Amino acid sequence: MVTLCSAYFYQYFGALSDKIGRKKVLIGGLVSSLILIPTSFYLFMQIGNPDGLTEVHAISTEATLKIMGISFLLSVAGAATYGPLGAFMLEIFPTKIRYTSMGFAQNMGNGFIGGATTFVTELIKTSFLVSAFMAPFIGLIYPVFLVVLAIIVNVLFVPETYKTDLTEEETADAANAQANSGDLLEV
Repeated sequence: MVTLCSAYFYQYFGALSDKIGRKKVLIGGLVSSLILIPTSFYLFMQIGNPDGLTEVHAISTEATLKIMGISFLLSVAGAATYGPLGAFMLEIFPTKIRYTSMGFAQNMGNGFIGGATTFVTELIKTSFLVSAFMAPFIGLIYPVFLVVLAIIVNVLFVPETYKTDLTEEETADAANAQANSGDLLEV
């Protein structure tokens, strides 16, 4: 339900990035995620299990609606990150290798970084002495670290691709191809 309600925001943030720039929207989504991820995890625990029960128990409709509202905010922050990403990925890679580069980057990111979350979290949990207070939140270390890393990389190293002329490169490629085909005919 939350995903359905937040689906509009992917289009909204994509369109917003067409007006103000990909990097601004992307960094806004990352900073929002940095704030919302730990906050929401804490609120989920407080709303869904205020007594710290260790067995399965029912929660009220009010608590369910609060959790859905928090999940909606997380989804909007995710939309601010992923909304401009498609256009950004198109603009950052050269035409000849665009789809290969996009597919490689997307799949490596999802596979190695997203797929490793459980492993890395368990490694952190078993490798370090964790206080009783911090124990429920240990799973946040890796995702929060990745968001901080993404913010640093985007701020310092990633160019703004907004208003990149994609036709200029294609025109140069077509001119080179035509020049090369003329060379072949002369031989």
